[in-house]
Amino acid sequence: MVDPISIIGLVGQISDLIQRAYNYGKAVHDAQCDMRKLYTELLGLKGVLEQLEKLDMASAEPHIADLKRSNEFRKTLSSASELVGRLVENLNKKQTSSRRVNAFLWPWVKDDVIADIQDLERVKTWFIVVMMAESSTQMEVLMIESHEILNIAREGQARGKLKDQGLRSTMLQRRIAYFLNRRKERSDQAMDTTVLS
Repeated sequence: MVDPISIIGLVGQISDLIQRAYNYGKAVHDAQCDMRKLYTELLGLKGVLEQLEKLDMASAEPHIADLKRSNEFRKTLSSASELVGRLVENLNKKQTSSRRVNAFLWPWVKDDVIADIQDLERVKTWFIVVMMAESSTQMEVLMIESHEILNIAREGQARGKLKDQGLRSTMLQRRIAYFLNRRKERSDQAMDTTVLS
């Protein structure tokens, strides 16, 4: 099933909208500040969506594909697409043939600009949280390994079998090095997968 709203398509729409907002901010009197905020948020959303697309392509994790098929993801992507469409419509409003008249016409009410910027922030934040969920799997592995290292240290202290302090610390260092090497190997494998994609 082909998704009617794709991330790549939305990135293209946002790129066009960024250019329109920039040009409009330059042309319309007192619009620079709000347009700057608007295209800054659009640039942020575009970057997040591009990163999400790369993450999807590079990920061997099945939960990313499941996430992209989820209703929440589709609703948020649809909401982002509707928001971008509304912004395009607003920037196309009230255009006259006179450049002087256009310089004083706002395409929408100032409060609506602020609301649209906040909507962009919300959508962007949701997608960032989605990307963080992908890296949370890696964080879980790190947490498990750090708990294993802590348990090893506690066992060594509780047992007290090793009388020599130097020998005890050497054993602990070896175990810690073992777990750190395992973590590095997993990280290298993840990097290799990303590079190959």
